[in-house]
Amino acid sequence: MANKVSVKIENKDMKLDLSFSPSDSILQVKQRVEDLLEWKAETLSLFYNGEELKNDHSLESYNLKEGGRAHFDLVRPSEPPEPKFYVRVKSHHKEGFLGMRPSYPVSYLKNKIERKWGYDGSNIDLTHDNVLMGDDFTVSYYNISERSVIKLDVKEEDIAIPYPSQHGR
Repeated sequence: MANKVSVKIENKDMKLDLSFSPSDSILQVKQRVEDLLEWKAETLSLFYNGEELKNDHSLESYNLKEGGRAHFDLVRPSEPPEPKFYVRVKSHHKEGFLGMRPSYPVSYLKNKIERKWGYDGSNIDLTHDNVLMGDDFTVSYYNISERSVIKLDVKEEDIAIPYPSQHGR
């Protein structure tokens, strides 16, 4: 997305990779986080290179241009953390348990699978109770809890088959 700014937003509990228009305000960035994680935008603070970002400023005002990348640190006021639970993730080749919180988006779960198991997050599908899970929804949207099993399918990539060598005839 050359006309967007790629922004990684993270704190001790989660990481998000999102895209925004350079003209989007910091408040719009916080509202997107609120939509995904159900954390109130007005309670969030974002930091870029150690500077707290102002709600009424645009990404452009922080010299973030089309095609650019940025890393924002997210700070929430002290609240008791959501209870963490473990879900079982199964594929044809692997099975394991991953820690989750109800407000985490499915995209976070895919990122975690990518980091732990090496699958490209964009090439995996996750299903729960035969329902394909969308990246922008939280795990609680799919009624995922401690005893849930999530099925992992790796999408097949086109593999080029080389022609036999003409050498050695």
